[in-house]
Amino acid sequence: MQRIVFINSHPIQYFVPLYQQITRSKAESIELTVLYLTDETVAGYHDQQFGSRVQWDIPMMEGYRYKFLKNYSWKPSLYNGFFGLINWGLIGELRRMPKSIIISHGWSYASNLIAVIAGKVFGHTVCIRGDNPHSHEQFKNSFKRFISRLFLRLILFKFVDKLLPVGRQNRKLYRSLGISDSSMIFVPHAVDNARFQKQYLDSSGEDTAIRESLGLSGKQIILYVGKLINKKRPLDLLSAYKQVLITHPNSALLFVGDGILRAQLEEEISTNEFHDVHITGFVNQSQIAQYYTIANVFVMCSQQEETWGLSVNEAMNFALPIVASDLTGCADDLVESGVNGYVFPTGDVASLSEAITHCLDGRVNGQASLDRIHSYSYEAMIQGLKAIPFIS
Repeated sequence: MQRIVFINSHPIQYFVPLYQQITRSKAESIELTVLYLTDETVAGYHDQQFGSRVQWDIPMMEGYRYKFLKNYSWKPSLYNGFFGLINWGLIGELRRMPKSIIISHGWSYASNLIAVIAGKVFGHTVCIRGDNPHSHEQFKNSFKRFISRLFLRLILFKFVDKLLPVGRQNRKLYRSLGISDSSMIFVPHAVDNARFQKQYLDSSGEDTAIRESLGLSGKQIILYVGKLINKKRPLDLLSAYKQVLITHPNSALLFVGDGILRAQLEEEISTNEFHDVHITGFVNQSQIAQYYTIANVFVMCSQQEETWGLSVNEAMNFALPIVASDLTGCADDLVESGVNGYVFPTGDVASLSEAITHCLDGRVNGQASLDRIHSYSYEAMIQGLKAIPFIS
């Protein structure tokens, strides 16, 4: 039996179904515990980027073993940077528990450092599963990049037995820090493919009715799902849509999400008299499938700081062609240009509009997205976890 302890900042809608699946399946031979560093999001919270109150409508606190630890930070919040989470209780927890595999999700908080050092001191196998892409390093201040690399190579990674890259760009970053492939085990980023694919099958043949209910009958729909914030560059998509309309006047653009750029988007929509651009506001997990079901192409046009982009995984479960910027962390893994979509240079609106046009013209196969996403599943994650050796 493999004992695995995940260190998470807070319950995350993409991770919890994995923990439930591991706990549910006795065949996985994994005894799982999750240690959470804050409970500030459990009862719902005001998401600063969505600009609205968020409470996930899938079960987040049942079906697996977890514990919340007290946060001793003088400015306690997962939004307050490195010192926003300081959980000294990790030391006692890791000292008392049987020898286990400790997996820290990244190194964004002081508590991640506490967990890694304490885990090693008390004889556990220590792993880090971050998702920082190598392609984003060029945008960091040179001094900060130097200090960060020094901290990772000479301090943090000295206490780590295995690194668990989530994709190609993440692996490339570790290689650039001198980490050998033998010290890495692939544990890909994934969403609950089974749930989304069931929703896809259940909605088969209902897309016409869904389009009618949303006032989008007969339209070719370009879909964006995410926060309306600067790093995701939704204004680039609106500009590209203006060019797409020249050759595809029967297309519509659907922004599923909310955020600080909503007012600016609405002003641009009004100024340009776009009649088929819609902003839904925040949509919860139980309702998101209807938007993927009716789409013809999914777009993520983010810049640096988009370390992965899990809504791309979601969209691929609905057999959608994908258009992704080259700085979207998952682009190298999930999008093969000319096959299941296109990767375009971030910020290049002309290339973005061309890629969308090619997808609407049927030059790529959305089924290829569905085929490709099978390698980025909870099952693949579990196989990676089971491959972690215990290192005493």
